[in-house]
Amino acid sequence: MHIKKLAAEVPAKVKSAIGDSVAASSQPTVGQPKCGGAGFIGPCPIDAVGNFHETGGGWGHRSDGSLVVAPATPGPNCVPGPGKTCDYYPLPQDQDDWNTVKYPAGQWHVHPAGVANGEGWAQGPTDKDVEGAAAWPINIVVGAADKQVYFFGPSGVIGNMNLKDFLKK
Repeated sequence: MHIKKLAAEVPAKVKSAIGDSVAASSQPTVGQPKCGGAGFIGPCPIDAVGNFHETGGGWGHRSDGSLVVAPATPGPNCVPGPGKTCDYYPLPQDQDDWNTVKYPAGQWHVHPAGVANGEGWAQGPTDKDVEGAAAWPINIVVGAADKQVYFFGPSGVIGNMNLKDFLKK
């Protein structure tokens, strides 16, 4: 499928939420009550400066066809380095609203832009991202540093496009 056609399948409200997630990934997470990541759910190891945590969300439709856009809580502080991973398991900010979704349509998350000791995070989908892609019709990773939107599936990256072009309505 042509990447622009796939991008056109993402509703404008979802694109707006993705843009908000990219902005949030560069902000500190001080005061976040909970987060998901690294196999735990609980108080969030804070990202005190920004650019060192993942953000994301999902979208789908209720049985009446109405759209639910569900931004997730931020992931934990992740400082890049040799052998380190930044695992993120999005928890909807409004679980009750997400529970009304009958037909999941897609998910997104943002790979952080932070660099520490000359190391940064992969901007495109990781092997772990690809492994989890089968559960969703549309899978998106946004590289906060390279400003690219990557569409992927269980077989890997389908294609990518510039974030600015993607966010155009």
